[in-house]
Amino acid sequence: MRAAWALLAAAAWVSAAYTCYGLGTGGFRAAVQGFVSSDGENGGQGVVDKWALLVAGSNGWWNYRHQADVCHAYHLLKEHGFPDERIVVMRYDDIAENPSNPLPGVVVNRDTCVPNKTDPSGNWILEPGCNVEAGCGKDYFGAAVSPDNFLSVLKGDAEAVDKTCAKLNGDNATFGGCNGKVLNSTSADHIFVAYFDHGATHVVGFPALSTFGPVRFLTALDLMRTLYDMRIDGRYGSMILYIEACESGSMFNGILPDDISIWATTASDPYHSSYACYCSAYLNATRPLPCLGDLYSTQWMDDIQSHNMSNETWSQDLNVVEKETAVMSQVCAYGNQSLALEPVSEYLKYSSRNVSNTGRASVEEEDDVYGIVDTREAKMHYLERARQTCHGTTCVPYQEEEYLAEKEHRLHVDDTIKRLLVDLKLEGDIPKSNLPRLCYQKPSVYSSDYFACLKGNINSYEAFCDPMTEYTMRYISIFSQMCSIGLSQDQFAQSAKRVCGQPNQTKPIPF
Repeated sequence: MRAAWALLAAAAWVSAAYTCYGLGTGGFRAAVQGFVSSDGENGGQGVVDKWALLVAGSNGWWNYRHQADVCHAYHLLKEHGFPDERIVVMRYDDIAENPSNPLPGVVVNRDTCVPNKTDPSGNWILEPGCNVEAGCGKDYFGAAVSPDNFLSVLKGDAEAVDKTCAKLNGDNATFGGCNGKVLNSTSADHIFVAYFDHGATHVVGFPALSTFGPVRFLTALDLMRTLYDMRIDGRYGSMILYIEACESGSMFNGILPDDISIWATTASDPYHSSYACYCSAYLNATRPLPCLGDLYSTQWMDDIQSHNMSNETWSQDLNVVEKETAVMSQVCAYGNQSLALEPVSEYLKYSSRNVSNTGRASVEEEDDVYGIVDTREAKMHYLERARQTCHGTTCVPYQEEEYLAEKEHRLHVDDTIKRLLVDLKLEGDIPKSNLPRLCYQKPSVYSSDYFACLKGNINSYEAFCDPMTEYTMRYISIFSQMCSIGLSQDQFAQSAKRVCGQPNQTKPIPF
């Protein structure tokens, strides 16, 4: 029986990929739907339990906001009775005690939480609930925050994560570890997933294994494979996903069907950046801080916290977030729209537990959000501010070196991409990626091996040119468009070899 499920799951994700690219589905979708229905999956039987998976997919001081977001989300759940055994948190954990942090042990998610007074001993005074680091969960940290572990946790593969955790926990040379917690969900359960990081066309990022290593990726196809496997295996009743990343709409646009009880919302449409916020904060008016939050994420969490979640639906929350972010980016929603009409409390409130406010400042009266910056420019925005205010003891360690290295890196990447396009004679043929801000603007009709092509182009770039970085991710849309116009993986690989040489002499990535 398990073999039959595996074959059916494989058919299902092929169906999703084919549907996305206009290649026809045949009987794939019907077969999956028929199998699920006959098995009674999601039929409302049994007691509904609730699970949450919270992921910050980045590291580095300049990416402060992602881990601040994830700890904010953790406290939101705890405030509404969620027990720790039903929450899995994945975060690198290099912010609170970072050498650049002028407030050791403290992480905040909004500018009004930056302290401006000290006690008689000179210690900064924080308002109650402002330090989201306090008590924040950490089930997977460092190198354990990976695409494979994320998928294993999501689908409840305890055996896979146990092997990974045993290896990492026994490796003193590698920063990272985990406790092996997974979502032990059933076909009746509600799952909430919140992800905060960088993204690009059909991919979202995860931290590099090392400071100088390439960014790791989760593709839309790999995510859909897992979601279909979970559906077939009865691992959820319904699921809500909130994805904070640039071009995050591309993870679901034309890919996520509306008949597998999943509703996903994204910080941006498939073609544009998302935005960071609270990017103008200073400590003591002299020490600049990185962006403290992401616009979409802080808005959806603040809105939920300012209402009785039993009286607010996901759709109402989305409408508020869309209004607050509309000037900057287009928030999108995909999948089963009927789930958006359900109360937020059905997923985020564990009603059998006592509710207590344990880790978050009040959001009864919200101030305006200031310091909004394109996510792709957040790092340079911080480094430029830090450089401009560097005076003796107020200097952030290594900030001048970081600024110059990042500037050089960006120029190098821009030049490399330009030379690749010239070599491939594609300067005038690649479609502009700045498409209208439409959530459902359909992608080009790709070949059935599109995802293999996209992965191949990324791998070839890394093999012959440079490691993939957060900055380089902005050009993945071009790699994608090359696949859409029929350029083969081999053609791109040969071009990368001509332009960049081989093998890749890996250069240090700015840190």
